[in-house]
Amino acid sequence: MSSAVSVWFQPGKWSPVIYALLVLAGLAGNYFSYPIFLNIDFLFGGIFAMLALQFFGLWPGVLAAALIASYTVVLWKHPYAIIIMSAEVAVVGGLMKRRKLGMVLADTLYWLIAGIPLVYVFYHFVLKVPDSSVWIIAAKQAVNGITGALLARLLYSGLGIIYWQRWQRPFGEVLSNLLVSFVVLPSLLILAISSRADFEQADSNLREELIDHSNHTRALFALWLEGRKNSVVELARLAATLPADQCNDRLELVRKADDNFLRLGRRDKDSVVLAYSPLLDEAGNRNVGK
Repeated sequence: MSSAVSVWFQPGKWSPVIYALLVLAGLAGNYFSYPIFLNIDFLFGGIFAMLALQFFGLWPGVLAAALIASYTVVLWKHPYAIIIMSAEVAVVGGLMKRRKLGMVLADTLYWLIAGIPLVYVFYHFVLKVPDSSVWIIAAKQAVNGITGALLARLLYSGLGIIYWQRWQRPFGEVLSNLLVSFVVLPSLLILAISSRADFEQADSNLREELIDHSNHTRALFALWLEGRKNSVVELARLAATLPADQCNDRLELVRKADDNFLRLGRRDKDSVVLAYSPLLDEAGNRNVGK
């Protein structure tokens, strides 16, 4: 069984089933993203893109990265993350192959030299995101990418130890990856928990402020409405005792005293206007008698 599994997972050996499983796992990792704050999410799909790079080589890895990153169109409503994440795998694969760099170091160099500038160009100049938000997004994506590369390298190394007894990696790379993981992973866990708690607290405070503002606005509107209603009721009481020709002055007085009234009028049972303020309409015709 062990030998069969080792052949199945042999690096560089094309296996459509394993390749498809890695792509599907990457899509699932992006689907089950961890929301940090508002529209900023921590994605897990990059881990499987980096695994595809190690198992199948440069261009299959780039294709896997593009397929996995395609879900970000649904998540973030733009296609630019596909370019950024596909370029990440391409650059990391090229540096590992030509410069013999470790994956984590290569990925760190990518984000410092190309990844963060790409994020800035796409988000600031194309999507018109404010500078303050762009730098937060860029930092998150860089940390997300480097963490994904680290986890992918650790998983790949673990599989090598389990299934290929003679499989070896440079001791310095293995040691540096372990040391980085001991620092980065607990820090990310603490950051994820604390940021989520801060987000929930901010959301709760915002909801409470909105409820208070809504109640205050409702009370002000009720008070405003009561004041206008009292004026109208008093005019109606006077209209019942005064002749129509004496109502115009009172209607004019109330309308000019309160800017909230645009028009005031008195009509008979047949809806014929008996008194009105203003006396003339926009065309200069008398409103009384209409």
